Amino acid sequence: MPHAKPTRRELLKSGMWGLGAALVPTGLWSTFFEKTWLEVVRHRVALPGSPRLRIVQISDLHWNSGTVSEAFLSRVVRAAMAEHPDAVVITGDLIQVHTEAGEMDPLMRVLSTLTAPRGVFAVSGNHDCAADLRGLVNRLRTETEVQWLDEWSVDLGGVHLVGISDWQIGTPDPARALAGIPADRPRIVLQHNPDMAEELPPGWRIDLQLAGHMHGGQVALLRDVPGVLPSRYGAKYMSGLVRGPSHPVYVNRGIGGTIWPGSRLLARPEVTVLDLVEPNEADPGFNLSR
Repeated sequence: MPHAKPTRRELLKSGMWGLGAALVPTGLWSTFFEKTWLEVVRHRVALPGSPRLRIVQISDLHWNSGTVSEAFLSRVVRAAMAEHPDAVVITGDLIQVHTEAGEMDPLMRVLSTLTAPRGVFAVSGNHDCAADLRGLVNRLRTETEVQWLDEWSVDLGGVHLVGISDWQIGTPDPARALAGIPADRPRIVLQHNPDMAEELPPGWRIDLQLAGHMHGGQVALLRDVPGVLPSRYGAKYMSGLVRGPSHPVYVNRGIGGTIWPGSRLLARPEVTVLDLVEPNEADPGFNLSR
């Protein structure tokens, strides 16, 4: 006898079971494995007039969010130190919103092991600004080598590292941050939110912005769902090097997360190694001539 054709309900039920069978391992992978599958990303970057220098960038630690452990943060710091950086930068969201100073003990233990010959520097992200920012900065100054760079700059021996507080809810002041830097000196700006590249007032030269905030989409398959990416410009600044209208931006995928429980899919946590080199040594696309 010929088999009866499956009904529409039976087909729908079969499809739902198939979808469930695919989603379960994907969910397990993103929740328990990829979020600690750390990737060290290396780029050779040419900035006109810059000395040879190795800068290691980490971002979006989101301590106290429940998405990262002290053990994983320690592994991140060890990976950064293993690159023998000249300088280390943290581009915002060290802590989670509403985190109090007394809840930062594990974070301080980890960051106290972070060191570099030319310094370790950090700027605020939106979560830092919404939390106990003063308590965070005070503890960093007294317990670690991390220097807070909001609205300040430092000369790393021929290239100026500039900090600007969070573009979304901080008190960003590019004029103050960039004041006094010689016109011919290359400037690398630490600014948590890549949207600054679209919204910076005219008249301020930036050679490269180092940013975070986007988490690489965190669950990258959802990047086109409204409200998932925390940017006014959608997926343009999701990760990697992006040429903005005013300056180029490198967007680090970050370490922690905010989507419960810090799941990551096609957006591995990242430590970035940026080697400043001569133009003929730069990676394709990373010769950032003015």
